[in-house]
Formats: sequence, structure tokens, C-alpha cells
Amino acid sequence: METIKKNELEIGRHRLGEVLDLFIEESYRGQGIGSKMLMMMEAYFKEQDCDSMWAHLFASNENAHTVYEKFGFIDRSIGMLKNI
Repeated sequence: METIKKNELEIGRHRLGEVLDLFIEESYRGQGIGSKMLMMMEAYFKEQDCDSMWAHLFASNENAHTVYEKFGFIDRSIGMLKNI
């Protein structure tokens, strides 16, 4: 199946803004800085006509997962890694 057709079936056509990395120094966590940064990124993506956001994070980072969920993100895919 053609990639575009496959993607349309999975998530529809979207203009996607991606959050590749977001790191808050431990001493600054819990102050709402990450949420403010996500709000700024969302506003920027909207200005760029994006209609959805994608966030990359490590599965073991439960704190980040919680923040993204509070911000309205939902679990979408799982990536797996094996050292060989």
C-alpha cells in the first residue's frame, strides 16, 4: 500500500508539528515551565497551519508522560529497542 494511503487510514491527513525533545533541568521542574513551553510550541505550530502535535519521549519517563497527558496528548504508538 502506498505510504500516503496507509497514513490516511491510520491518522488521516495532518500537518504535524513535532516535539522532538523537551528537557527541564531537575531544579526547575514542577514550576509549570514545561507546560508553558508546550503552550508556546502549540501556538507556533498553529501559526504554521499544523493541526496536530506529536511528542517523542522515552517510555521510562513517567513524569513527562503525565505532563503530556495533562496537556491533552494521548498514547499513539510504541517504539521498541533491543541491544544486540
